[in-house]
Amino acid sequence: MTPSRRQFASDNNAGVFPEVIEAMARYGSGHASGYGNDEVTARARDVVAGVFGCECVVHFAGNGTAANCLSLAAAVQPYEAVLVNEFSHLETDECNALGRFVPGAKVIPIPGEQARIRPEALSGVLQGLRPIHSSRARAVSLTNATELGTVYSPAETAGLATAAHEAGLIVHLDGARIANAIVHHGCSAADLTWKAGVDLLSFGGTKAGIAFGEAIVFFRRELARDFEYRLKQSGHLFSKMRFISAQWLGFLENNRWLERSAHANTM
Repeated sequence: MTPSRRQFASDNNAGVFPEVIEAMARYGSGHASGYGNDEVTARARDVVAGVFGCECVVHFAGNGTAANCLSLAAAVQPYEAVLVNEFSHLETDECNALGRFVPGAKVIPIPGEQARIRPEALSGVLQGLRPIHSSRARAVSLTNATELGTVYSPAETAGLATAAHEAGLIVHLDGARIANAIVHHGCSAADLTWKAGVDLLSFGGTKAGIAFGEAIVFFRRELARDFEYRLKQSGHLFSKMRFISAQWLGFLENNRWLERSAHANTM
């Protein structure tokens, strides 16, 4: 039987993996140190890092907007800019949250077919920025899968990252639906992230089966220096952090997150 097709927003309306609920109950009983200084959160960080098969720094935040803007705030100064596609969440759906987290920082939209940024378009925008008089470009943020449901391949990601790095930019990936992109390409999580040149990742769980909470992954570990202070000041260093991190243990167990994302793609 052909499954009934659903709109792209349905992942926001869907329920939560039963394994996630079970993990919250299993790891949430009793007493444990607060503010992320607990064994559950330490284990969850290791499990998330293991998905990418590299040494990285992992933190958790309450939602995708915070994950995007807090991670970028670690790299961007008030006089700098983040280049994004014109359909990106940073531009259209986050109420200029970056400007809240980094007062003065600017988001510069780039037109691009099917919500993707092409290296030549990035170069064209960079050439149009006037030193001192324009906000200085500091980062480029791409979304995979994009807000229109299209995807970047590992090669396309690498091509954009190479152009960005040559221009001295940090590469951020809004991975709210990265699981969907991974299973579409049949590649590894590493292939679409650090192996392709991504420096910072907002690893999405909410749109893939978690109740609340996203992971922030720093492949460039020096950018994570003092990041706990950013979490605390922004209200995202949760007292009972284990209830966020426990979800990731249930979510990533036995690759069910990828199996469910493959089903979502079919739908």
